[in-house]
Amino acid sequence: MTMPLTFPTFTRAWHCLRDNCPASRGEASLSDSTAVLRLVAACQATGVGSADLLEAWGKESGIRQGPRLRRLADCLRDGHSLEDAIAKVPGVVRDDHGVAVMFGSRLNLLGPTITDCLSRSSRPTSDGGRRRFLLGYFLVILLIFLPVHALIGLKILPMYAQIFTDFGTGLPATTTFGITAMNVVSQVFLWAVMLALALGLLWTFSLRVRRTLRWCVAGKSSRAFALDLLGTALSAGRPFEAAAAVLANTHWSRSLCRRLAAADTGSPGRQLRAARLIGETAGPFVDESIANGHGGSALHQLADRTRMNQRLTGNRSTELLAPALAAGMGMIVAIELLAVFTPLLKLIGGWS
Repeated sequence: MTMPLTFPTFTRAWHCLRDNCPASRGEASLSDSTAVLRLVAACQATGVGSADLLEAWGKESGIRQGPRLRRLADCLRDGHSLEDAIAKVPGVVRDDHGVAVMFGSRLNLLGPTITDCLSRSSRPTSDGGRRRFLLGYFLVILLIFLPVHALIGLKILPMYAQIFTDFGTGLPATTTFGITAMNVVSQVFLWAVMLALALGLLWTFSLRVRRTLRWCVAGKSSRAFALDLLGTALSAGRPFEAAAAVLANTHWSRSLCRRLAAADTGSPGRQLRAARLIGETAGPFVDESIANGHGGSALHQLADRTRMNQRLTGNRSTELLAPALAAGMGMIVAIELLAVFTPLLKLIGGWS
């Protein structure tokens, strides 16, 4: 008996390949990862074992997160700590959330760390779905534009060139420019597609590339999360040096770990500046706040300001993206119209 090659079959095969690839981490979605940590925090607060709840939840979850939750429950039943269990089940939580678990476990602050960091990092930062709308708009435009572009470039313009050749004259300058421009656009689009496919494969199968790209694109969010971890530790009475050392040994960003380890001497503000977690002007504020016993609140404020700056930057980029897309598509359409109608007008003028 053979299995029909349906779309769900390919989907399951792809997830199985990605989740079991040695280089892959096929992470849980942000909502699933947050839910796992909230469940763990609730179990920590009430003293209830989380293995049975994770097992039951895993049976109701999808084909990706369900097996991970069941493996996590099995690891906890085998006597592993939560930190070790999450390390043995890659992808069950996101990188930042895994750091929170390791950080809290090693400082004996697991419950407060998870609760405090999740409550802060889950504050609304949405742009109202504007980016998704623009992405959908761009994809729809591409689906309409590519067939028209192919028809004009591969069928209509070569016919014009043949007609003008038969008449013993050359194509108009605007048409020649349009053909050249469309060839350039086609080549750029082809290379862009190949680059996107290459990045997609590297993102899927290379953990190092994924983390590097994430740190470059969305590093502010991870920096704010790291500041929240340090702020929670300081609020709980842990010394800054111990919290920074734990963060340097547990964070997923190698560059941040190297910078924290290299700046293990000096004032807290200087260490955070060397790790690029705060700006140059915030160092004295951090040192003064820690000296006065308000270091936790200061770091939380800096984390909130980092998220606010990220949200404002993202909103500005989103607002600029719509006119940029419209201008780019309008320019391409104008070039194609000139390339198509200029020789037609010249032919009509020559016949008249």
